[in-house]
Amino acid sequence: MGDDDGWSAVTTNKHSGARIANHERRKPRKGTIYITVGPQCGGKTTAVSQVLKDNGGVDVTIDDQALVYVKVPTDYFLRNATGYNGGITTKAYPPVTEPILGKCVGDRVKDVANNEMFYVLQRLGQHISESDFSQLIRGSSNRTADIIVEAVEEMIRCNPSLRLPANVDLFVVESIFKPRPKEVITSLGLKWKYSSSQRCSISALDEATEEFKVHAMNERVHPPVSPLSWGNTNSRTREFQTPLQVAAQTGRPVEFIVFGGRDACDKIQNTDGQVVENCLPQVDLKTLIVRNLNRFVSTGRYIPTVAIADTLTRVTELVNSAVSQANRESGSADAKFRLDAALVKVAGFRMKPDRTIVATNRSGDSNGGRGRGRGGRGDYGGRGGRNGRGGGSGRGGRGRGSYHGGRGRGRY
Repeated sequence: MGDDDGWSAVTTNKHSGARIANHERRKPRKGTIYITVGPQCGGKTTAVSQVLKDNGGVDVTIDDQALVYVKVPTDYFLRNATGYNGGITTKAYPPVTEPILGKCVGDRVKDVANNEMFYVLQRLGQHISESDFSQLIRGSSNRTADIIVEAVEEMIRCNPSLRLPANVDLFVVESIFKPRPKEVITSLGLKWKYSSSQRCSISALDEATEEFKVHAMNERVHPPVSPLSWGNTNSRTREFQTPLQVAAQTGRPVEFIVFGGRDACDKIQNTDGQVVENCLPQVDLKTLIVRNLNRFVSTGRYIPTVAIADTLTRVTELVNSAVSQANRESGSADAKFRLDAALVKVAGFRMKPDRTIVATNRSGDSNGGRGRGRGGRGDYGGRGGRNGRGGGSGRGGRGRGSYHGGRGRGRY
């Protein structure tokens, strides 16, 4: 990789294995903006860290902003589970009565959006039987039920002494689009990821956008030769309008880190057979769900499986659309360049040979732009990218109300 921006000017010939210089790509003067396109647990975070680690790069994500997730004791979810011998101490923090944006922690824990995670916790902790777990999951109108049941049971068989995480990440949907009061951040002992946000109360999305723009444009904050990453799921073109607009304004080159990118490049016609780095391997839904479970056990963060399935579908459609766009145009023999140029074009921009981009007349309006649908229930493009709707009502003892496809989210 290059010393300044994580860009590799060397590619591999997939037929001969020879390392050859790619003269079509000149080393850009400014640090590259990397944009990930991939489902949750698709390897985006690992790939971005590898690209940025030796170059002083910064990865900006929505999910990393304060109050998007709040860690709460796992006991809060299991205290009514059959056979549970744990207990909630008076020192548990935050307390179940702690208000977070108009809703206390206890009510958030009981929200039907957490049904699937609740069932998974019970089963992994051996508080319900395999048959009960299967019935609960399959009775929740979850179209990924068969996969999640199989994956959980496989994990239990392979890890009979598995231990649950001490804390679980509680998702606070309002934080994405609504201002987060400073006193709430302070009361929960959280820290602003971007210090200037302390001056006012802004949403996590606005904070991530501001953080990205400042790092791209202010040399005192971030060297212009160092790269940046917009490391969210970015399964729709509107979800990566911010980095493209910044790239057009600053003259930074753009490269996408694409889930299934090498397979996509193989489908692009009239190329020279070279494949660049920074493509995510394409894996199936079950593999993504297994990764989700492993991360949940190790970190306490869980993504509803329907959200993963929906994002995988959208990513596949977006990449296929870019391949079709690339095959409608002639030009570079470099398949990865043409794939990235096509992704830029379907988002309303044009990529130059040096990977810098310019806006076209339709830029900002692709898929409705950033503003479309804000405040409604639907999706947002964070790293954990949620979607779907919650259904049913309440829970008591071992069960909860029905679950209908994941979590409702403000749309982005």
